[in-house]
This record gives sequence, structure tokens and C-alpha cells, in this order.
Amino acid sequence: MAGILAGNTFDLPQYWVMGGIIGACLAALFFLRDGNRKVSLFFSALIFILFGFLYISRILHPDFPPQHLIHLAGDQSFLIEGVLSQPPEPMEEKTKLFIRTEKVFHREKCRPAEGSLLLWVKDRGGDFRYGDRVRFPSKLYLPKASSNPGEFDYRRFLALQGIWVTGYVNSFREVVRLEEGQGSSFFHFVEKARDTIRLFVDQNATPESRGIIKALVLGERGDISKEVNEKFIITGVNHILSISGLHVALVAGFFFAICRFLLRLFPSLLLRLDLNKTSALAAAVPVIFYTFIAGLAVAAVRSAIMAVAFLLALLLDRAKDLYDALFLAAFLILVVNPAALFDISFQLSFLAVLAILYLFPRFKELFSLSKNGVETIEEEGRSRWKRKLLTYVGGTLLTSVAAILGTGPLVVYYFNRISLVGFLSNLFLVPLMGFANTLLSLLAAFLAFIFPLAAQWLTALNVFLLDISLALVDLFSRIPLASKRVTTPTIPEVLILYG
Repeated sequence: MAGILAGNTFDLPQYWVMGGIIGACLAALFFLRDGNRKVSLFFSALIFILFGFLYISRILHPDFPPQHLIHLAGDQSFLIEGVLSQPPEPMEEKTKLFIRTEKVFHREKCRPAEGSLLLWVKDRGGDFRYGDRVRFPSKLYLPKASSNPGEFDYRRFLALQGIWVTGYVNSFREVVRLEEGQGSSFFHFVEKARDTIRLFVDQNATPESRGIIKALVLGERGDISKEVNEKFIITGVNHILSISGLHVALVAGFFFAICRFLLRLFPSLLLRLDLNKTSALAAAVPVIFYTFIAGLAVAAVRSAIMAVAFLLALLLDRAKDLYDALFLAAFLILVVNPAALFDISFQLSFLAVLAILYLFPRFKELFSLSKNGVETIEEEGRSRWKRKLLTYVGGTLLTSVAAILGTGPLVVYYFNRISLVGFLSNLFLVPLMGFANTLLSLLAAFLAFIFPLAAQWLTALNVFLLDISLALVDLFSRIPLASKRVTTPTIPEVLILYG
């Protein structure tokens, strides 16, 4: 992370950085051979810092080849051919297509081209899919760079995704599909599964519920109206619509329990296999596959890595450490995609979990929800369900407080808004929407492949509960001063708030 941040701030020639990496490797080996492990450890850390610097520099300051699209940006219109590198991303009034460019036609001449292109289609409803080869006419534009301090830098935002050029067409009628089935066969399999779930939801859920269910299962929020999305933000429960730890934990727990149940039916297998370890190994596969179904969102990937780390710890008889799993997830994500460090969802996801891990035990002790507090309740003779209710209410409130405090300064910095009813709304909506609706949505999506009728029954129940959830969201959003807009804090002020 230190190297990525440094590479984002300073621009050094890449051969300097490569030279530093080689020098640090030689120094680390020399001091390790000499028995000075502390100095060797310092140079080992320096190697990682320099690699982070190198990775982000190659993203922000690439060497564009002569056939890159960036050289064609201007007033001329071209006929462009390429392959969809991602599924189309529908929004409320338009659609985003991510194109891996292959050819450009101009004045009856064809030339090879390369580079990723973001094509905006001012229309919805196209039936294009990942792997389609398409051709369309468009001018090529350089994304707008920031011109004022604090202004959103759209050019840098796209550059971190490897996109340096955009294009526009008025409707899908201008985009011609030439061929299907290009790209990875595995991703085609994943997209076919996503299409099946998407079609099932469209056919069996009400218009008000479709967008929410797709967000909970597929990570797609394009069908959620601006009005509903705004209510979730005001209420402080927008995080429920993002696929994260709870979704992955439900998938892991469901398949872990199913495997344990099936193994218990065959006593002879239990003599050869360890029940928990076999179940953990079986649960890891659907967790990984679900991460792809969820669209590889940062929070979903983080949760999947942590879940698989815990399952591996169980397999290897190693102690499970939440902090180790969290930092392992961050490291692996940044190795694959260094630019994810600047992704808002990456920052909020990791800060929320880190805050819960750090603050919740301290809150629990402070508010007497620890063992001593439970003994006091027992001594007072309260009934068991009251103790459970108190523990749940207190635990949910303290978890929400920890997450809100952990992400609050960053939310204010990015969105200039803080929810004042978030503590209360999370108490009701996390169990109802975050657990019940999420569980029913995931179960219905799974059963849609093997038992569609049962999936329809679960979806009907899910829609009924979602209507209650949306009514509560609407109720909390109408509370006076439910959300307050504030000025953007400076980076030092954000650090002081965290301090």
C-alpha cells in the first residue's frame, strides 16, 4: 500500500524503480547471509514498496503503442470493432459497454487497434453479452480531467481501470453484433448462470423488488431507481445492497451444513474422512464460484478470500486469525489490481471490517455485554429469551456503531453526508433485509436451477418481506434530519477524526 500511494504521488522512470528492486534484493540476500535478519527484513519490505510503486506507475503512466486508441481521439468518426470484455452495465437511462478494441475502419481502410474503450449507449434494453464481437460508429474522446481542486477526476478514475478513451452512440441500433462466444469459456459459463438468475427474477418478482434482489444476488444495481437509492443513503443502510461478508458467509455456511448432513448419512465415509475438514473443502468451491456470480465486486472478493482463508485454516489445523485473513485479502487484491486501493468500495469495505474487529470487543467490554454482564442478567432472574434479545440488540447496535465510526470520516470526505438515523435503522433492517431477504434471495437463485417451483415460493415470500423492508426504509428516510450534508473535510482533518 505504501508503494502504491507513493507511485500515485510521484512519477519516476520505471527503470529506476527496477534498479531499486534489484538492489534491494541483493542487499536483503547479503544481510540475510551475514546473519543480520533485522536489516534484511527492512530491505524485504522495501522490495514490496518498490513493486507497489512499479505496478501503479504502469497503470497511471503507461507507454502507449502506436496502434492505441488514444492516438485517434479527436473530431474524426471511426467504425470500431472489438469484443465485449465485461457484461453490459445497465444504468437508469443508459448502458455502459466495455470494449476490447481490435480494428478501426476509416475512409475504407482497416487498421489494427488496441486498448480498452468505454462505450456509452444512450439507451437500455440491448441483448448484448460478454464475448460478443461488435462494430459501431463513434468519435473517440479523452475523458475529462479535473480542472479545479477537489473536483472529481474522471480521466484518472477510468485510467485506474485501464480505460483511456470513451465513445458514444445514441441507441443499440447503431451497435452491430458480428459474432458471439469470444473470450473465456469459464466466464461464458458464469454469465449463462447469471442470465438464468436474472431472467428468473424478472419473471417472478415485482418491479419494485427486482432491482433489490439483483443487487443482493448479482451485485447489479442498475434497476434500482434513483429515488429508492437515495432513501437507502439517507437511512444509512446503503451497505446492505452491496454484496459483502454476510452474503459470502451465508453461502459458505449453507454448503458447509449441507455437506455435513450428507456425510452423516454414510457412516462408512466418516471412518475415512474428517467431517469438518471435508465439509470445509466442499464449501470453498461454491464460495469461489459465487464470487464470480456476484460480479467480482471488491467487497465480495475480500469476503471470499477471508472465508477461504478460514476454511484453509480449518483444513490445516491452524489457528484462525481475523486480522491475518483481512490483510491477506487486501494483499491478494492489490497484487492482482493495485488500482483497487483507490476504489471507494475497497476502502469502505476494509475499514468497516477493521473497525468492527478493533472496536466491537472494546465496546462490548465497556457496555457490560461481556461474560460478567451476562452473569448479572442471570442473577437478576430474567428469562432466557429476554437475555438473548438484549444481547442481540446490544450486539447489533455496537456492530453498527463500530462500522459507522470506521467508515464515517471517509463517507463524509467522499459524499459530504452523514446519516443520523443509521444506528436505529440498521437495528431493524440488518436482520430483516441483510439476513432474511438476502438468505431468501440466495436460496431462490440456487433453487432456480434445480427446483424452479420452490424458488418461486421463496421469491413470493421474499417479495412480501421486501415490501416491509422498503416501507421501513421509506419511514426512516422521512424522519426530520435523518441525513445531514456537511462540507468536505481535508485529509489532515480525516486523519484527526480517525485518531
